[in-house]
Parts: sequence; C-alpha cells; structure tokens
Amino acid sequence: MKGLPQVQPFSFSSNIKIGEKISMVCNAQKGDPPYVIKWLKDGIYLEKNVDINIRIVTNDVTSTIFFDPVNSNSGGNYTCEMKNKHGQDSYTALFNIKAPPEWVAVPHDLTALEGGSATLQCQAKGSPMPHVTWISEDHKILSNSSTVALSPIERVHAGKYRCTADNGLGPPLQHTVTLTVHCE
Repeated sequence: MKGLPQVQPFSFSSNIKIGEKISMVCNAQKGDPPYVIKWLKDGIYLEKNVDINIRIVTNDVTSTIFFDPVNSNSGGNYTCEMKNKHGQDSYTALFNIKAPPEWVAVPHDLTALEGGSATLQCQAKGSPMPHVTWISEDHKILSNSSTVALSPIERVHAGKYRCTADNGLGPPLQHTVTLTVHCE
C-alpha cells in the first residue's frame, strides 16, 4: 500500500551512562501523514513516567523521547509505533545503559559454631552486571560469585573476608566482614 507508514530505523549509543541527557527521534521513512505516534518500553505504552525521567514530544509527523537524565530504570527495549489511515508500522531498539556497581545486599559479619555452616553473601547490581569476588585475609580467592558456603566450619575459617564487586565503571565496591567461630 502506497501510503502505509514505515518507521525509520533508530539506535541508541552503546556508551550511555547514568546522569546523561539524551533524546531519540522517531521519523517516518515512508507513508502519508498525519501519523499517530506512540512509544513503548518493553511492550508497555509510555506516557510521562517518573521512574525513567522521560518526556515525549509528538506532532503529526515525528516524535521525540527525551531522557533527562538517564537513570538506572531507563534501560530496555523501546518501540516507536506509527499509524496512519493506511495502516501501521513499528521499530524497536535496545537501550543499554552503563551503571557503576551498587549494593543490593551489603555483606555482614557472621558468627558460626565449629562443625556448623556459614554462608557469606554479597550482592551488587550495575550495567554491565558486576563481577563479584570473595577473598580471604590471606589473599586467597574463595569464590567468583556472590555466595561462599563454608561447611563444616573449622577454627581456621575464623577471620576477615572481603567482597569486591566491579564492572569497570567507577570504583569497585568493597566490603570486609568478620567470621567468628565459636568452639563447643
């Protein structure tokens, strides 16, 4: 059909960071105006959304989405949907943001009985997802994951353990905990 809209492909930059201000324009590559243009994030229609700090400005032929500023909830699949009297078209682009690590669960000191068990946990988020490492006070790597399970607990397990979460953006997160072992 001659007047059917066709959305011009668009893409987000791959190095956008939290705090930056960006915009993306949805234009028709083909078709007859006027258009009804809507934006969707992850398949849900967008209006002004406080969680992702957006503003949308639309007229009969184009629509611009403004992120002011980009925050940790801004990432996702963004679709521009365009309709006219002849039909509709849409185009979707992935918006990946870069975010330094943040704690989801800060590790805490533990006390365990000799012969029992203990689990050290450290959870962080970011984009890309941070790499989490547990290191003992004698600098041995215990785990390259968010959890270290110690069982059965022995006296030699008592001491300090450091969790590090790093994704290459900003300084790595680090937290040291103490494991106390009580003997029966």
